[in-house]
Formats: sequence, structure tokens, C-alpha cells
Amino acid sequence: VLKLLYLIRYIDNDIPANIDNIVILMADDIRADKITMRQQVRESLDRLHSQNYIGRSGENYNFLTNEEQDIQRAIRNETSVDTATIVERISQMIYADIYSTRKFRYNKDYDFEFDRYVDGSAVGNTTGGMSLRFLTVATDAADKDPMKLMTDSVNQAIAVLPETDYFTSLEQAEKIRKYIKQRNVSVLAKSTQDIIRAQQEEATRLDAAAKEELTKAILDADFYVAGERITERAV
Repeated sequence: VLKLLYLIRYIDNDIPANIDNIVILMADDIRADKITMRQQVRESLDRLHSQNYIGRSGENYNFLTNEEQDIQRAIRNETSVDTATIVERISQMIYADIYSTRKFRYNKDYDFEFDRYVDGSAVGNTTGGMSLRFLTVATDAADKDPMKLMTDSVNQAIAVLPETDYFTSLEQAEKIRKYIKQRNVSVLAKSTQDIIRAQQEEATRLDAAAKEELTKAILDADFYVAGERITERAV
């Protein structure tokens, strides 16, 4: 698999290195079991990615040069981002991009402001009245116990987000940005600048993917309101 990715590294515009194309290119017999091959290829890709031999952008994989491996390793293993930074980014994404409503409308005539939270952090000013709280994967499992949530939701609406990839995507995007800020990019060799530019583009892609994943997570969330779990979904 690694050799194949090396061979198609510079023709990925013609042959995207996604798992389907890799399986086709790896097949040496038209009668090969594609389902079994796909599983074997996926395991190889996951192993190579974890060992930092290849990179991944969305559904596509790419062979990494030694310099790319060094930068990727520095971003992944040597650059840390605290949870509060990621939760703050989630807050911005939810309340500025996905759900920007600031008031709850009752009977089409009355508007009520509500406080906004993500996990334990308030977003903007608070009034102490009604509130909407999103719980991410950063919240302890004990705080997501259904009985506790029903009790806590007496004066607020709580949305428990499923554990999808939005958190990991944002964490990786923030790691890339932090790594780049720590480098004096303008004095680096052109080859290094090109790699860093590609990483910046990857951070932008990760943000977009996280927004899409977060939007779906909200739609699939478990909601608790006024001491009850809401089981009906809007159509």
C-alpha cells in the first residue's frame, strides 16, 4: 500500500488516492474479493497513518516525504492544545455559524432571551434566566447520566452531542495553527513553506468538516428539557 501511494503521489489529480481506487489498483485478479480487500487496505492505511508514513485529507491518503513526516509528527505529537481552546471553538461554531438565534419565541408574540453554554462555559453575557447548554465529548460521562440530566434540565434545555469526529477535527486544526504560529515561516526553505501552506489548507478543510459533523451531531443529539428527555424529533 505504501509503495502504491508513492507511485501515484504526483498523479493524485487524475487518480484520487481514496480507499476505493487503492483497492482497485491493488487487485491482481478481477475475481478478487473486494470486500475483504477493502478491509485489509483500510487496516493497512490506518496502521501507516498512525506510524506517520502517510497523511490523510478527507477521504484521500498521500505518501509523506521525510520532511513532511517530520512536520506531521511535530504537529500530531509535539503540539498540544488544551480542551478549553477546542470547546471555545465549538462554542463559536455553534452559536455564530450553526444556531445564531439569541431569543426563544413563544406563541409568535413573545421573545425571551436565553443564556448560552457549551459544557461548563458560558458564551457571552448571562442573565440567569432560561439557558441552552450543549454537552460535548469533553464533558465527563458522569455528568451525562440521564437521571442527572433530567434533574439539571429543570430550568434549561440540554443537548448531549454524540461522540462523532467534530472534536478530533477541530483539535487537529488548532494544532496545525498553533504549530505554524510557533514557526518563522518566512525564513524557511521554499519546500518547507509549501508543506506548511498545505497544512494551512488542511486546517481550513478540517474546520469545514467539523462544522458539518457538528451540525449533524446537533440533529442527532439527546435533548433534555424541563426535567424530561425529549424523544420526538422535528420533521
